[in-house]
Amino acid sequence: MKTLLIIIAAVLSLSFCSIEAQAGRNTERLIQSIRQQQRAAEKQIVTIWMSGQRDKEFEVVLADYVAREVRYRAMTGETNTGSLLSAVNHDKNAKLDKPIHLGRLIVLEYFKRKGINLKDKSFVKGTYQIGLR
Repeated sequence: MKTLLIIIAAVLSLSFCSIEAQAGRNTERLIQSIRQQQRAAEKQIVTIWMSGQRDKEFEVVLADYVAREVRYRAMTGETNTGSLLSAVNHDKNAKLDKPIHLGRLIVLEYFKRKGINLKDKSFVKGTYQIGLR
């Protein structure tokens, strides 16, 4: 009788381990999917901003981006996720009254990562011609 109980306990423990492992893999897939969606949303936010559209569509994309970031942080437990929103969030001097201000800071952070610091005081606005000699 004891042997039967030990065998049943062993089988149940193995099945629980495999269920937990599968749940872990599914969670990792979901986290990776959210991260990919975040990158696509960041590009979409920059594209919409550069096209000059700052209407309801922009706010919807931005709200979806923020919601996905919150979900990602909740699932991973990380505060610094490497996203543009995470970098903007760590800037304590940022004043965000409206969604358009958040969008502007996200776009500025995007260009900062590309090597163009638009917040820099010595940056001159204008038309530049780059040519070969």
